[in-house]
Amino acid sequence: MGYHFLLSINRMNSEVLRNTLLHTERWTLAATGLPLAREPRVAAERRRWVHHHSRPHSHAEVMMAIRGRTVYGLAGHFVPVRPGTVIFFRPLEPHQNGYPRNEPSIEHLWFSLMRDHFTARLVCTQKGRVHSSLLANGPLPCSCPEWVFQPAKPNDPCWLAFHLRLLTMTLAQGLLENPTPARPLLRAPDQSVHAIIRSIQRHLEQTAGKGDSLESVARIAGYSPFHFHRLFHRHTGCRLHDFINRCRLMRVRAREAEGWTQRAIAEELGFASPQSFSCWRRRFL
Repeated sequence: MGYHFLLSINRMNSEVLRNTLLHTERWTLAATGLPLAREPRVAAERRRWVHHHSRPHSHAEVMMAIRGRTVYGLAGHFVPVRPGTVIFFRPLEPHQNGYPRNEPSIEHLWFSLMRDHFTARLVCTQKGRVHSSLLANGPLPCSCPEWVFQPAKPNDPCWLAFHLRLLTMTLAQGLLENPTPARPLLRAPDQSVHAIIRSIQRHLEQTAGKGDSLESVARIAGYSPFHFHRLFHRHTGCRLHDFINRCRLMRVRAREAEGWTQRAIAEELGFASPQSFSCWRRRFL
């Protein structure tokens, strides 16, 4: 299936990680639209930190806690996190970005999702430092369901819980069963890198750049921003910023042909105001 694994087989097969992935009956699901457990008491300092370190992005994510206990900020609330907690983050849903320096020692497995591509990373905190290791990078085990990319709706919580559990099981299965040996991602074959870049291009064409940045796109591609910027330019012949503007221009022309107002177009593209959209439009149209 074209995955590239960066962790050793021994670590990937660690009992704690495997048991957390395999024992679905121990999972506790959290997402907007699901009843939240009673919100834990959170110190004022932590609340301030989360307030200043929350941001949305255009891709969906699933986080599974492997070790340690903490809380995590989701859409203005705090979710208690223990081994087996699974949190689903919808596209453009504000949530905590990273971990504070006083975070206890934890291990969290992060899946970043696009419609035809995903990455899996193991994030560990220890003594105030955060370490991130890429586990897998490649096509999804099956087509990602459309509800993953839609704004939160008042769905039946049982429906959402069932489909979120099914999605997480699919991701876990793809991560555990793929036999591809460990291989440095930066040495991956050109055709594999090109497939990842093409997935990113399709993603940007779908979002028209709303909620996207070099950091967020590099994260779902599985690279550092520096390396991703170089690879994107090498495989496309243009800079990421230029490609995003090209996608925006295509969306603007399509919406204008459909009779949309400038205010509605500005809102869809994520501009802070119609005035900022007008400035951008004069520059690029």
